Amino acid sequence: MAALGEIYVNDAFSAAHRAHASTEGLAHVLPAYAGRSMQAELDALEAALGTPQRPVAAVVGGAKVSSKLDVLTNLVEKVDHLIIGGGMANTFLAARGIDVGKSLCEHDLKDTALAILDKAEQAGCTIHLPYDVVAARDFKAHADHRIINVHEVAADEMILDVGPAAVEALGDALKVCRTLVWNGPLGAFELTRSTLRPWRWRKSWRRSPSRASYAR
Repeated sequence: MAALGEIYVNDAFSAAHRAHASTEGLAHVLPAYAGRSMQAELDALEAALGTPQRPVAAVVGGAKVSSKLDVLTNLVEKVDHLIIGGGMANTFLAARGIDVGKSLCEHDLKDTALAILDKAEQAGCTIHLPYDVVAARDFKAHADHRIINVHEVAADEMILDVGPAAVEALGDALKVCRTLVWNGPLGAFELTRSTLRPWRWRKSWRRSPSRASYAR
């Protein structure tokens, strides 16, 4: 691969952390540089996390805490609000003693999740987790589902998304922030847009942020 060129320019920011032959490998055998797109990404990160306009919020989603450990540990020292969503939110809920049924959850990382929560508290970072959720027994389009308090998840149910009260509360938290960093997917995005989104027509239902989200 290196024989095909004279220099190597990396503009693939999203893959720059991976030790692939086409990225990290080439940089060992050719003069290597960051490209303009890479520079733009780094400049944006510096503006968002290095010298941001505060308050700063970060939204982190994804399936597993284990894949975002470094991101979460680093963010709690840099942001004012950390919104944890996706499957990893279940791990933090379980770490707090909440039964998440058969939801995607890394139960073996309970201590890690608690350590991140403690570090956030020491850093003055507020972590937001859902107060209400959309739960179903099956992960499929148009599955029977219900909106419930996070403490009401049955043993045979799984959490697939946040509920309307959590959406409203998180929206209120974001309104006061001047910088937002987003990493990873949230919710049952594999399903159709209309599926598991019953609160789209219930926007008038509001709760106070103190009741609608866990904050620490």
